[in-house]
Amino acid sequence: MKKYVGKRIFSVIVTLFVLSLFIFFLTHSTAGDPASNMLGSDATEEQVEQLREELGLNDPLLTQYFNWIADALKGDFGDSYFRKQSVIEAIGECITPTLELALYAEILAIIISIPCGIFAAKKKGAATDLGVSAFALVGLSVPCFIYGLLLILYFGVDLGVLPVSGYKTIEEYGTSEHFSYMVLPIISLALTQAPLLTRITRSSMVEVLSLDYIKTAKAKGLKGTTILTKHAFRNAFNTILTVLGQSIGSLVAGAAVIETLFNIPGMGQLVVNAVLKRDYPLIQGLVLVISLVYIVINFTIDMLYGVIDPRIRVSGKS
Repeated sequence: MKKYVGKRIFSVIVTLFVLSLFIFFLTHSTAGDPASNMLGSDATEEQVEQLREELGLNDPLLTQYFNWIADALKGDFGDSYFRKQSVIEAIGECITPTLELALYAEILAIIISIPCGIFAAKKKGAATDLGVSAFALVGLSVPCFIYGLLLILYFGVDLGVLPVSGYKTIEEYGTSEHFSYMVLPIISLALTQAPLLTRITRSSMVEVLSLDYIKTAKAKGLKGTTILTKHAFRNAFNTILTVLGQSIGSLVAGAAVIETLFNIPGMGQLVVNAVLKRDYPLIQGLVLVISLVYIVINFTIDMLYGVIDPRIRVSGKS
């Protein structure tokens, strides 16, 4: 197990280093000048050049990169050009709504998809299986903002029972008010994840249910529920767990559209505004933090493999 953990930690370090290079040089290769955006169209060339010098934008790119990464290792991602605060403070203000949205959506997607996938696998080839497969196919074909718009139109405009814009914290407004604002964004995101998890669960369960040890369990007279939950699902769970880790990361990274649609002050909106304004420190810090969240989630999933599957603990291989 120690060998396995060591390999995963080394992989995380290498991944973060490569990501930092990619994020920095891609950000600085985009068109537009932060100094010009900050000063506006009426600024003179001398003023723009002076501001670029103050911001360190005239230094060679490698020098800027090493300065940035050295500060980042100390926990300092610099100051936002436009928000007049540190990048860490800006991220701290916006990360909670994004993480809440991603977590709630993932929980709802699991509640929908796992039972549907198991039931479809049990009824393979039947009308129920075809219905679940059709639901998954249609769900995968529709982007989340379409779900969001339809939900806004029906529940917000036609029925008027739920708010369609804004965000309320639990601490200030209570659980009921908080979820009344979050329910439509949560459903919009969950409906894009549930079909994928349903398909993966079904295919994994179908594969496991066809193995010899399952046939032996049936021949011994074990109950169908016991076979499904204790034997089949446990062995199919590794594949499902992989997709769960990836989907949580993608929800955190992909919440920008839903946050913009429902006017949620999360990291998605912050990324969009930072890109539009060419706020280099904020863009770099945001993308690096989002990537770090994704990596930590998948690292945790890798560690769970070792807990679930004894073969990994012994061999040190995934």
